[in-house]
Amino acid sequence: MNHVVVLCAGDMVVGPQVVGALATYFGERPLTVSFWDEEPEREALIRSLAIAAFEGNGSTHQQFFGEIDVALAEAILVLRCAGEDFRPAPSSAVPQFDLTPLCLDDSWPRELTVDLSLVPHQLLRWIRQDDPIQQLLIDHDASPLHDLLDSLVS
Repeated sequence: MNHVVVLCAGDMVVGPQVVGALATYFGERPLTVSFWDEEPEREALIRSLAIAAFEGNGSTHQQFFGEIDVALAEAILVLRCAGEDFRPAPSSAVPQFDLTPLCLDDSWPRELTVDLSLVPHQLLRWIRQDDPIQQLLIDHDASPLHDLLDSLVS
């Protein structure tokens, strides 16, 4: 199983962009993705966005809704969207990437093209299909996460 765990996924700057990158990833095998955040409302928002993005792009990735311990035990990759400590901590044997430093330069993720105070509202518009989600997908079609996933997915 190719299980990717996204911690602190409810970060409103990085989380939606990770969803866009995963939704546009078409590797050799589909992924199982777990989104986790300590704030249940933000986690639910990102999970709903992922459903809309995966379906909107014809992705065959599955979301895992089980226990975090199980997700971390099965993970081939752990992505951290914010610098906060997350409990339980992932195993040191699993590759882990903190995406926060990438946000500090201009390489990736790209800044969302919406005022940050409006991000949750824009996510809801995509989830409810009030606005087409294609721009999020187009913006992340050539994400550097794709190369990383290609190196790990077998």
